[in-house]
Amino acid sequence: MNYKEFTETIKDKLTGTFGSGYRVYAQEVLIGNGQKRIGICVLKDGERPISPVIYLEKYYAASRSGETMEDIMPRIVDEIKAGQENAGICFRVLCGITDWDFVKDSIYPFLLSRDRNEEMCRVYAGDGDACPDQQGEVLR
Repeated sequence: MNYKEFTETIKDKLTGTFGSGYRVYAQEVLIGNGQKRIGICVLKDGERPISPVIYLEKYYAASRSGETMEDIMPRIVDEIKAGQENAGICFRVLCGITDWDFVKDSIYPFLLSRDRNEEMCRVYAGDGDACPDQQGEVLR
C-alpha cells in the first residue's frame, strides 16, 4: 500500500470510529523549505474549527515494518483525542494573539531560505502572490 492509499484507509477508519457528527479529512500542509506533508484532521460538527493535524509518516513506517492497522489505529485515535483536548487551550491562545503583552515573549524570529520558501510566501501572503525580498519589499 502506498502512502496515499494508507492515508485514505486511515481517513475511512477514522470516519467509522468517530461516526456521524464528525468530519474527517486529509489536507496538504506547506511547511518550511518547500516541504509539504499530508495530515489528517477530525472536526466535530458545530464546534470551533480547531483541530490538530496528525501527520501519518510514523504510522506509515510502522505499517511498512509489519504492524497491523489494529495495532496502529488506537495510537492515531489517542493522538487525535489528546489534540482535541488541547483545542480549547489553543483557541484561548489564538483569541489572545492580538494582545501584544500576551504574545511578546513568545515571538521568535527565524531565517528561511527565500528560494526554498517562495511557495509558502505566496500561499501565506495577503494578496496570494507576494513575497518580500531581502529588504522587506514586496516582489511581484
